[in-house]
Amino acid sequence: MCTLSAYEIKCTQFKPTGRHTVKNVLFEEIILPIYYRYKRQDRYKYYREFRKANNLTEEQLQEVQWKNLKRLVNHCYKNISYYQRLFREHDIHPEDIKSLSDYAQIPELKKQHLKNHYKELMDPKLTEKDITFSATGGTTGEPMKIYKSLQDQEQGYALRYRSNEWCGWRLSEKAVWFVADLKRVENVLNKEVNIKTQLGNWIRRKLVLDTRDCSIQNMTRWAAQIQEYKPEQIYGYSSLIAEFCRFVVKNNIKFTGIKGVYSTAEPLLERKLISKAFNAPVYDQYGCSEIPCIAHECKHGNMHLNSDWILAEFVDIPNCKDLKRIVCTPLYAYGVPLLRYDVGDIAVAASKKCDCGLNYPVIELKVGRLSDNILAPDGTIVSSSLLGWQFEHAMRGIKQYQVIQKEIDHIHVIIVRENGYTDENENIIRNHFAKILDCKSVRVTFEYNDRILAEKNGKFRTIKSIPLERERQKDPK
Repeated sequence: MCTLSAYEIKCTQFKPTGRHTVKNVLFEEIILPIYYRYKRQDRYKYYREFRKANNLTEEQLQEVQWKNLKRLVNHCYKNISYYQRLFREHDIHPEDIKSLSDYAQIPELKKQHLKNHYKELMDPKLTEKDITFSATGGTTGEPMKIYKSLQDQEQGYALRYRSNEWCGWRLSEKAVWFVADLKRVENVLNKEVNIKTQLGNWIRRKLVLDTRDCSIQNMTRWAAQIQEYKPEQIYGYSSLIAEFCRFVVKNNIKFTGIKGVYSTAEPLLERKLISKAFNAPVYDQYGCSEIPCIAHECKHGNMHLNSDWILAEFVDIPNCKDLKRIVCTPLYAYGVPLLRYDVGDIAVAASKKCDCGLNYPVIELKVGRLSDNILAPDGTIVSSSLLGWQFEHAMRGIKQYQVIQKEIDHIHVIIVRENGYTDENENIIRNHFAKILDCKSVRVTFEYNDRILAEKNGKFRTIKSIPLERERQKDPK
């Protein structure tokens, strides 16, 4: 297990913004520490340690990142059978890694590798009680179990706590969670564990909504729950929050006292709608099931990488000069290390300086799964962001849409119409695809529904490309 020592940092404790009430002090200094010690969860301890890095300079952050990387690589070389074999096959030794370009010579870890070799990737010192698992959402049609050590998981939570704090969220503040975690929701509803679960949620200042069905009846109940609970923060899947916010705005429902909305798990597509519904700023968080909270927005709206504990590389994509693949290494993950893990997402990264006071690198992300883009007939990958902008800029009368690329020359568009939609919209959409794909021979078909359902994991995919999914699902060697 790797942690920051008092060392190296030599800085004052970061102090979060917000009202420092007696209740805040009681929860932050007494109740929450006692609770997490009782649960044998170290996330609060790591959170207090990680937040110290908020005061480091850019050079100090780079130094911490490099030291953490070297420690992790040495650990993998000495203890992890998968990497022992990989390093031997490619004649790699930790002493030869003297720069990030040297580190980039290590072959990437793919999802299929993680699925097929998870036992080899585990630290052999771990026992069954030291390991936990979750699951990816399976948005590509292939859900996968993700194994982590409990300590790896706790440090991932701590990074999220630290990042949320950049935008003013205190752990002592009440929050409502919009998630589609069936295990979490079922625990809340299960009468046998309900009292214990509710007590834990009260201590952690959270209300978990049963968002498995976004019906009008359920959303009416959620609105009443939120008004009664009086949260200061909202957290959850972007599409679930947006669906609820459409209902809120349409029915002129008002909320007060909410200081921030935190979007996670999906690209944030409807920031203005969400901000209007909750009368609060909206902050985006980027991560995945395997590596949570890779980056997070600050109060100035810039996306900061958690660079001290996550190394992010942006790798070229053939036939696509504007987009990069994101390859990440969680530097805290010792139980199940993920060196140069291809998270399956793409981005456009442009470094700039932020005047918020944080020195974590700033990147401009247009994030989406590789299969959430479209493959043009000439083999070029077309950004889902570009497609979304075209729809929003040019279309009227569309409440919701989904684009499915069934074949490289066949685009199927599902549309939920509202006032203002006309038959001419189909011609506009066809012309946009011809322009975007630089090909007039692509066939565009249409389907009209009353509603477009989310995936089984509760997330909504605006774009699906079956040709790109086929490429990603090819088993690596």
